[in-house]
Amino acid sequence: MDFFLDQIEIVLPVLGLDILRPIAPTPIRSPEATSANPPHAAAATITTPPEFVFKIGSSTDAKGVEVNNEFIVKAGSIGRDVETESLPKAYRAIRDQLKADKSLEIENGQLVFKRDIAFTSPTAAACVVYGASISGPANWHVDDTNETYADYRTRSLGAAEAGAGAGNGG
Repeated sequence: MDFFLDQIEIVLPVLGLDILRPIAPTPIRSPEATSANPPHAAAATITTPPEFVFKIGSSTDAKGVEVNNEFIVKAGSIGRDVETESLPKAYRAIRDQLKADKSLEIENGQLVFKRDIAFTSPTAAACVVYGASISGPANWHVDDTNETYADYRTRSLGAAEAGAGAGNGG
């Protein structure tokens, strides 16, 4: 099912349908933003999203952040120049286009990101960085804690739901 959803996330934007993206991003609020300290209180601060790293062996060393529901791989990130047969055609086409417009360049046998590049999901970013079919949520990690993207999102959504419940008198 995850593979199917990943494919939908790739195909729909190509067709010009951004129906899977929320209209307005919801900022992440600190735990202090509870019913006792409403969001407009001075103690309620918006936290900066963490930086994620993608490092498998010595062939990759990429950094990314999630901003406005896009996963952005930062300029200077290193990916594999090699592509495997498992790399879906859509990601192969993205890599080819980025190479053609010089956003990705081969230097010393490595693929170097020359500018920040936005992707529709962490899986899309991981596949382009790694040159193979690979799970983004399992392989991107929070830089300072080594928590996977999947675990980070689960924890963040749980905290957001708890905060929403507290704000509704619950």
